[in-house]
Amino acid sequence: MILMNITKTQLDILKLIYTRGSLTSKETAIKLNNSHEYISKLTSDLRQKGFLKKQGRSYIISDNIHSYDLRNLFLEHPQTNFKEILADARIDMLLLLLNKRTMKRIKHLSGLSKPLVYRYLKDFQKYGIVIKEDTYYRLNTTLWSDLISFLENYSKYQDILIYNLPSVYRKLHQSKRFVLFETPTTQEVDKKTATKTAFSLFAKYGIPLRMISDYYCTPPNDLNINDIFAHAILCSQDTRKKTYTILFYLRNMHSLDIQHINKRYRLKADINKIKTILKGETLKDYPTLEEIKQKAELYDLKMQQKT
Repeated sequence: MILMNITKTQLDILKLIYTRGSLTSKETAIKLNNSHEYISKLTSDLRQKGFLKKQGRSYIISDNIHSYDLRNLFLEHPQTNFKEILADARIDMLLLLLNKRTMKRIKHLSGLSKPLVYRYLKDFQKYGIVIKEDTYYRLNTTLWSDLISFLENYSKYQDILIYNLPSVYRKLHQSKRFVLFETPTTQEVDKKTATKTAFSLFAKYGIPLRMISDYYCTPPNDLNINDIFAHAILCSQDTRKKTYTILFYLRNMHSLDIQHINKRYRLKADINKIKTILKGETLKDYPTLEEIKQKAELYDLKMQQKT
C-alpha cells in the first residue's frame, strides 16, 4: 500500500525540482548533500505518489493536480517551513481536520500519541492553519484554501490508486480499518471494490429514503445492522442525515448492540447526543425533538419512551 506520508527530505527534493524545473536523482543528491542511492529511492517513491514523472534521465513535476497544488504552495508561501506542516504523519492529521474534531477524536483516528498530536496542532496554529473553537479544532479555510485544495486532491489521488475508487466520489470518513464514501446514484461501483452501507441500506431496516447519493464502505465486507448504524453516524454531516439516523435508531433500537458499537467504533458521545435529543433537549447542528416527531409520522413510527 502507498502511504500518504512525505518525509522532510522528500519535501526538500520536491521543492528543489519544482523550483529548478528538472533534475536527475544524482544532481538532486549532490545539491542536498546526500547519497545518490538514498535520494534515488525517495525520488522513486515520490513518482509513485504522483508528484514527479520521468523525462529522459531527469525528474520533473507530474501532470497531477496535487503536484501543481504543492508547487504553488511553495511559491506563494516562501517563508513557510512546510516540514512543520506536511512532513511525516502531519498530512494524515490535516486530512482529519477537514472536519472539526476534538483532541481526543484526533488522537483516536490518527493513532498518534497525545504529545505528538499536541505538538502538531501547535505547529499548525503557529502558521494560522488550524483554528480552535471551544474544544474543537478545524482548518482555517479563509487563510489556507490553497493548502486545503492540495490535501483534498492528494487524498483523492491516493484513494483512487489504493482503493480503486470511482473517479466521482466524496470521502466522508477514513480510519485504519475502512473508508466511507458517497457517489451519485448513477455512478456504478464494483462490488469487489466496496459494499453499500449507511443510508443506502436504511430501507432494509424500515426507513426507506430517496437519496441522490449511494453510500459505500471499502474494503468490502459483510455488514450487520450495528455497522450500518455506526456508518450512518459517521456519514451524518448535516442535520437532515442526523434526522434519518435518529429515526433509524428509534425503529431499530432493540436490535442494536450499543455496547458493541461503542467498543468497535467509539461512538459513545454521538449516541449520547441522540439520546439527549430524544429527551427533548436542544443541541447545535442537530434536529429538535419536534422535527423528529414530524418525520416519524411519515414512517408510521411511534416515538418510544425508552431511549
